[in-house]
Amino acid sequence: MWPPTKFPSGFKEKVELAQAIIATAASIATVVAVIVGGWWTYSLFIKEREEYPHANIELKLSHVALSERVNLLRIAIELSNTGGTR
Repeated sequence: MWPPTKFPSGFKEKVELAQAIIATAASIATVVAVIVGGWWTYSLFIKEREEYPHANIELKLSHVALSERVNLLRIAIELSNTGGTR
């Protein structure tokens, strides 16, 4: 006769234990997923600044004495984008 009207002894306790173990595993998996997602977000968008380019600034200075009191100063600025954003 289906469904069974009588279950073996201890069956209900085993089912409740299995449900508790599965619920605990699901909670642990959720916590791990939140931690991994937080780490990924930090490393990609905060640490690496993915949204903004990485600029290297290089200054080149040179001078030429035009007279004893007057110097010609030449300043060159070179910017280069070394990040993944173009």
